[in-house]
Amino acid sequence: MTLPPAISGKHFNMTDADADTIKVQMTPLFSKLVPYLNELLNKVPKKRFLYHEGDLSGMAFNNKPRSYDGDCYTYNEGGMDEVQWNIGINPKRLRFGLGFHMDYHPAFRDGSNIAKVTKGLKTLKDLVRRNRSAFEHLVTNGLNGLLRLEVDFDEPRPGSDIVRFFEGNVEGHSWVSLGVHIPRVMECLKDQKSLDSILTETRDELWDYYSKALAGCYDEYKPKPVVIRRSSHLDLLKG
Repeated sequence: MTLPPAISGKHFNMTDADADTIKVQMTPLFSKLVPYLNELLNKVPKKRFLYHEGDLSGMAFNNKPRSYDGDCYTYNEGGMDEVQWNIGINPKRLRFGLGFHMDYHPAFRDGSNIAKVTKGLKTLKDLVRRNRSAFEHLVTNGLNGLLRLEVDFDEPRPGSDIVRFFEGNVEGHSWVSLGVHIPRVMECLKDQKSLDSILTETRDELWDYYSKALAGCYDEYKPKPVVIRRSSHLDLLKG
């Protein structure tokens, strides 16, 4: 079993620099992190293959670290015009979860990426609305209280603020992410097994949201009635 690399204070300190320096300094860490992510999210290429021609059964992550405004990050292949799995480190915290990038990109001069990813985010909103009890359970009781919503790179929103966001208009943003935010002071970052446990639980809790949001990007989302049972959060999403 592959474990994530331990992340210490020095790694967070490395992100307090200019973009080029951050990428150079963080490359050794991400060279260990990417193989772990490819094992953790090994179902991503097969899931994406449902909406593409050709073979996408390879690795989920091939990206080297990128940097923007003190944030060093990477995301799965295809994530620029789909809902993505995104992991990032900045001077304050580690972030891992789903990302929706809805800003201009030179590879998509017609803006098709923005329209496509926005459809995925609106699908997530519909899913939250249809499964409000399950989502509120996740926000309130799941993932060790670390779940946060990040909108346009503002300070992450906790708890009920997450639910309120999906009650309103989710369009018109350049970036929205939903995932765990682990403060740099937490000891679990230094313990590989503890960090693996948190990241694995995050994948499990967000996988159905990812699958349906990805389908929404391709107009393939088909909402189904949800049978609410007094069980785990994951059971609440099935139906």
